[in-house]
Amino acid sequence: MRRLVIGMAVGALALTLVSPGASAAPSAPPPREDAVGDVAQPKGDIVTGTYTASFIDIFLTRVKGRVTLRQGSNPLTAGGWLMPATGLTMQLDTTNTHTGPDLAVVLRAVDEGGVEFVADVTDLVANEPVFCSATASFTAPNVYKANLPADCLPGDVTSVRGRFRMRWDTPPAGGTVTLDNSPDSGWGSTLVAAP
Repeated sequence: MRRLVIGMAVGALALTLVSPGASAAPSAPPPREDAVGDVAQPKGDIVTGTYTASFIDIFLTRVKGRVTLRQGSNPLTAGGWLMPATGLTMQLDTTNTHTGPDLAVVLRAVDEGGVEFVADVTDLVANEPVFCSATASFTAPNVYKANLPADCLPGDVTSVRGRFRMRWDTPPAGGTVTLDNSPDSGWGSTLVAAP
């Protein structure tokens, strides 16, 4: 009898450990793979682009994007990042009221007395900048991230889908600019709050 009780207790504990809690975050979409070598410049070639979302109740409160390039370069030290045509854009679709993206988040380097890696957010519906606390980061050797908290997002949004676009301009300016999209066409998975 004692072995039966111990066995049932161990089984219940195992089920508890593998079962997600009621507050579990929605699972991330599968990686958006992009063909390696589909643009000539390795610094402009997207290998993967993924994004995750956080929700409170059913409402979107944060979006994070992560892009891996075939060859990375530090935005704070690589001259190509200061070229006007260079930038990594995350486009977000949060409504069904029109076709196309609602927000664009452009990760780029700016030199205003010192080079900074920034995330500029634009509301594409109103065609105006969104002044918010979005951040951009680089993790060597080739990973770029964007973080959009709630103050960057329109109110009462219940779903989001995204896509990425990398434009790379090798110095000097005026040469060929490579463009890579991930996914190559269309959108990534639509994220909604877990039921």
